[in-house]
Amino acid sequence: MLEAFQREASIALELVVKAVIAQQIELGVAQDHVTKVRHTHDVPALWRDAKLPSLTGQDPGRLLLVKTTLMWSGRYPAPKTDKEGAKDYAAIAEYYEVVATFGGGQSVKRPFSFEWDDFDRIFCIARDAFWDLRSYLP
Repeated sequence: MLEAFQREASIALELVVKAVIAQQIELGVAQDHVTKVRHTHDVPALWRDAKLPSLTGQDPGRLLLVKTTLMWSGRYPAPKTDKEGAKDYAAIAEYYEVVATFGGGQSVKRPFSFEWDDFDRIFCIARDAFWDLRSYLP
């Protein structure tokens, strides 16, 4: 169930952010380098293109998780190369909470959640931006 939720939540986030970008283009308020909605699953990059507010805490890691879910889930059993997978998962792990530290710099990290409340908090930022933009249309 978690994998299905993660996949569907990831698609929803990608689409709402792309909707924000499409509205910005239509209104002529998109960033200069944003001339079309890009065909990518790189949700953190799309988030920046949409000029959405910077996320705090573990939420940037959640966007990275969304990106990797969309890139790999249901398409391949694993990343195409070990190097690609290691890079993706290391970037996500940067946002894990350190719960214990030992000598020699070793630490134990707890992965972050990606549940309804996490999804809803992030989704609502983009959704609200979309509807704010819609209010400027004739």
